[in-house]
Amino acid sequence: MPTLSEQTRNLVLVSGAVVGVVGVSWALYRWKQRGKLRTLRVAELLGELAKEHVHVRDLERAGEIMIALMEDGADQLQVVSDFDRTLSRSRAPDGKPVPSCHGAIERCHLLDPEVAKECRKLFEFYFPKEIDPSIPKEEKFPMMVEWWTSVHNLLVKARVTVETVKAIASDSGIILRDRLQEMFELLYDRKVPVLIFSAGLSNILEEVINSQGVLYDNVTIVSNRMLFDEVGLLTGYTEPLLHTYNKNAASAAEYADYFVVNKHRRNVILLGDTIGDTHMIDGLDYVNCVLKLGFLNENNADNLKAYKEVYDIVIVCDESVNVPLALLHRILK
Repeated sequence: MPTLSEQTRNLVLVSGAVVGVVGVSWALYRWKQRGKLRTLRVAELLGELAKEHVHVRDLERAGEIMIALMEDGADQLQVVSDFDRTLSRSRAPDGKPVPSCHGAIERCHLLDPEVAKECRKLFEFYFPKEIDPSIPKEEKFPMMVEWWTSVHNLLVKARVTVETVKAIASDSGIILRDRLQEMFELLYDRKVPVLIFSAGLSNILEEVINSQGVLYDNVTIVSNRMLFDEVGLLTGYTEPLLHTYNKNAASAAEYADYFVVNKHRRNVILLGDTIGDTHMIDGLDYVNCVLKLGFLNENNADNLKAYKEVYDIVIVCDESVNVPLALLHRILK
């Protein structure tokens, strides 16, 4: 099946007839929806979805989902997102990799260099396995537990303090995606809740997001939280341990209030950058309509094929949120 990019560059639907054109700037797509013909003007949206680096698995299905999201509006919408390399950039403007929350630990000037070195070794061993689409999820699961547990134990042994965490966040080098602040402001203004599911460390994540000025009160973070004693010394972590392949609503009993309050929000825009991120809404039985957008941060043909099997829209090597922001502008208009 042709990709959306190929279709939008060559087709426009006019009065139900298909006319071949080149360089489409305005278009009307029509679908049968709820027993009657629905018309969606997608001028701005086509500009993003027609780009070479954007791949849509099934144009008709994606269109039907977008129509449903538009009809139901902000009152029934919530955004569920990963953080590392999804809301944050994968690479800096100079091309260097941007660290994850866990990766930021080794950059901290207050951390024992030997601990930082061990964290780097663990990353270099486990990260390629985390993103390898040829390894079944069942095999990755124990690997992720080993990785996260090893890093967490290292930090306890290193006698990390509250001040160390603040320094880690300050030295992190984490950069949020281009136009993320604009997207979060839009969601805040329209009172759309944002649920961030992260396998990182919420203490660091909150510091980073707050420093960027986007920790609005409609944002809820579900992640691994460091626990400190009365003198500010790290003693352990919340349970259950969240990693890439188990972070979902079923593992977030502590945040039951969020799910109860937002039970009427049956529509979800899901943002992720791994295959495992597509399962973040597992356990949300009330969800009716989901549009899944995946950021593929390394242009790899095998990975693209795997991502297109689980995401509705795949965005390749794009350090902005232009695509989800364009969608949200249309949905929330």
